Amino acid sequence: MLDNTDKTVSAAVGLTVFTFLINVKLDSIIIVYLNAIVILGMFGYSIWRLDALKILRHSLIIGAIAAVTYLPIDNLFGSLKSLGLITYLKHDLLLGITPLHIFLNWICLMTIVLYFYQRLRSLFDKVYLPMLLTGVVASGGSIILTILGNYSGLWLWNTTGFAPPPFLGSLPLFVPIGLFLTFLFSPYFVINILAGGIRCGVTLGLMQFLCFVAFRYFQ
Repeated sequence: MLDNTDKTVSAAVGLTVFTFLINVKLDSIIIVYLNAIVILGMFGYSIWRLDALKILRHSLIIGAIAAVTYLPIDNLFGSLKSLGLITYLKHDLLLGITPLHIFLNWICLMTIVLYFYQRLRSLFDKVYLPMLLTGVVASGGSIILTILGNYSGLWLWNTTGFAPPPFLGSLPLFVPIGLFLTFLFSPYFVINILAGGIRCGVTLGLMQFLCFVAFRYFQ
């Protein structure tokens, strides 16, 4: 049965998908900013009033630390313009080369995924099913949002054709696979808030890199 915090997180998922869908037509970073601001506000209120188990609070802190830790990796991918792995298309305040509206939404999305894992873990005795389902959700969600982000002009993947096949549209398959593998390690992200956030960001960057190298090698 869903508690009030579950409903808040579910609403955040629905709002994010709706935002990216309508932004295909609106083509504006303002609505992407609003998505992150509203969701972070929802999370803040829920943590203050509803989060009795403190799962959302832990997830938000870990997600924020993970986003900060992953930022240099994203900057590396984006700064290698000759490779064209990912190109951000909107003018905005930049954190290195990563737009602020992207970074804020990372925090929201990582929080959602980590919350999903911890809630599943509270329902199942064995850790394996929550790990697997969390990896699937992270991977599937990345595919949906990346495709919508492409159509709404937020970013483009593989503009030079350097990324190894196969692809889902322009999205190299190593990206969702890297996310799937990353969140298989979710048990190690939630043990300690600070260390877990750093582990999550480092693992995400490492898995993206290793999957990229593996796909290039077997191309």
